[in-house]
Amino acid sequence: MDKLTIKQLCANLRLSELSIAFEEQYRESAYKNMAFEDRLRELLQVQYDADNVKRRARMGQQANLRWSDATIEDCFKRHIEHRRLLADILMEFDWVGRNENIVITGKTGVGKTHLACAIANAAMNKGITVLFKRFYNLLLELVAAENEMNLKRFRNKLNRTNIVILDDWGLAPLCDRERHLLFEFIESRECKASLIITSQYDTKDWYGAFQDHTLADSVLDRIVSYAHVIKLEGDSARCIAREGGDNE
Repeated sequence: MDKLTIKQLCANLRLSELSIAFEEQYRESAYKNMAFEDRLRELLQVQYDADNVKRRARMGQQANLRWSDATIEDCFKRHIEHRRLLADILMEFDWVGRNENIVITGKTGVGKTHLACAIANAAMNKGITVLFKRFYNLLLELVAAENEMNLKRFRNKLNRTNIVILDDWGLAPLCDRERHLLFEFIESRECKASLIITSQYDTKDWYGAFQDHTLADSVLDRIVSYAHVIKLEGDSARCIAREGGDNE
């Protein structure tokens, strides 16, 4: 099989990086004495690595994180008291395989959203899909999907994502429709996928938003019973951000 045929096959199969690496092997005399299996392995590794980089970039775009550059290394430095818990959470991401959740609480500016995004970035590096949603934006989208008779499809789309981040879970009262749509969404993910929830309020204070104790019990039990809770302490980091550090 001649060189041009091989390159054409690479083009047909969309193996662009392998094609470039093959061209290099073809030119470099050092490869002439390399075993066929070693040359083939090197070519496949080049394509595999390139595909991973592209896949990770796509995942990052689809995740739409608020802090796309957040790293867990920064969080280890910033939240020293939670290093062990964070290390456990990041260990192979077993909690995602068990469809468990993470709840991050703390006052405004302490770094809840940044930490959620850092965990999300670490997850995507492992090939785990993530989607970032502001809590009230999600409620609006659920209502809109129901109005458009598209609720099941919208919920299924969300549930194909391994981790959905619900940022800034609020205490403002929900209307009856929002309560039931939220319950159905949480129920649809129970034991099937994971959530990361950030909130200014401790979980015990979430009941006030529901104005329906039975429904609140049903929702919170489905979240907290399978959750790793991280309570962040300290002063607001917004002044740090103005000096070039992280933000909420």
